[in-house]
Amino acid sequence: MLGRLLLLWTLSPLCLAAPLRLVVQEFAPYSFAGSDHQPAGATVEMVKEACNYWPEGCQITLLPNLRARKQLELGEADGMFPLAWSETRARTLRYSLPLCKASWGIFARGEETDRPLTLARLGGERIGVTKGSFSETLLRHLDAALRQQGLPPMRLDLNVNDDYASLLKLERQGRYSLYFSNIDVALHRLNLNGESQIRLWKKSHEANYYIAFNRERVSEARLNAFNQILSRLEAQGNLLRHRVRWGLSSPLPDHRLHTLFPPEPRHHQAN
Repeated sequence: MLGRLLLLWTLSPLCLAAPLRLVVQEFAPYSFAGSDHQPAGATVEMVKEACNYWPEGCQITLLPNLRARKQLELGEADGMFPLAWSETRARTLRYSLPLCKASWGIFARGEETDRPLTLARLGGERIGVTKGSFSETLLRHLDAALRQQGLPPMRLDLNVNDDYASLLKLERQGRYSLYFSNIDVALHRLNLNGESQIRLWKKSHEANYYIAFNRERVSEARLNAFNQILSRLEAQGNLLRHRVRWGLSSPLPDHRLHTLFPPEPRHHQAN
């Protein structure tokens, strides 16, 4: 109680008039609709705990992916989570302290995953990915690396939703031969729905997840105040408790992307 009173006193000059309006998408295990139809999940739990110490509290709303992003972009929401950092996003968004680490990788049918996956192997492949997602951004970076090496480009098949049905197109429809996704999300859906022939073939990237705030709605002072709460919860082990419960990893030392699937050296034939 004393800590909360001190924080209220610290934030009083900011004159906060309304709860922080935060949006999330169906993105289990990070965020999803719980049994009571209210937002639930690993990052939702972390943010809710921080919001308990925010003077005006927070309103967390679950929306379809593209609608949530649009509200953040238009300033109809103060922030959205979880989102990864990118240079383009950072022009219009302010980022909180990191909540957790995320990984991305390539999924395939089980019989494919027994052999090594190289970057060159992706050339010409039809790969499923969610439209407008950070996964699509990463996959396009990999595609650019292929092109730089003179290899055939990928054929990207964009899905509107990042859901179990999109993953199953690997098995049932043969729409694409590979699928690129956040690993925690894909494995959560595969495990939740029982037996599947789909397997993770190779992890390619790691990055942190944050709360991203609209710059026009959330000032640097308000961001710093919210980060003070997150920092205290991190030091007390409270955020780690949520990560352990959901099987998530702690943040990386910095916010930059870690690439684990580097471009391969080009080999030239001798004259």
